[in-house]
Amino acid sequence: MSLKIPVVLLFAILAAACGNDAEKGAQVPVRATAATGDYDATLSEGIQFGDRPGYPRFVSSVTGMSGYEPGNRWTEGPAAIFHFAQPLPTKFILKLEMVGAFGPNVGKPVVVKIGSWRGEFTVDTKPVTIDLPVETTEPAPAIEFVVPEPASPRELGVGADTRKVGVGFRRLSIALP
Repeated sequence: MSLKIPVVLLFAILAAACGNDAEKGAQVPVRATAATGDYDATLSEGIQFGDRPGYPRFVSSVTGMSGYEPGNRWTEGPAAIFHFAQPLPTKFILKLEMVGAFGPNVGKPVVVKIGSWRGEFTVDTKPVTIDLPVETTEPAPAIEFVVPEPASPRELGVGADTRKVGVGFRRLSIALP
């Protein structure tokens, strides 16, 4: 038996998952710089977006990510970039635990740029784990995620939140092959 959910209801569900800080009158800024030293973690433990409000010490700065929400953190704007305190290895598995995509981003490719390497993945409305094998020509200092169509719940008529969100992250980690 297939469950069919009207598109408007699906957007409302996703809007609720994006948080309601704007509805409370609070502005949730794009985090331009991570405070270094928020918590200890290894690359294999990764960035725990939904479990911890800060960033691990191996992250030097972040742009394009919304504020912490229990369970996840959303991209905000056209790109999310993670700068690392030390360059990444030239060969690794990028492991992503995603909570879903919002609005027009559902099922559209999110481009990933790491040094000379380019890849992509898609996210539906349900949580998914993605493993991307990465091999670059030299160690890269950053990972960039290009979001296809950031949109706000407000502009789609499904909430008052004005953040232009794209995809929701639960965890990002790096495993050596």
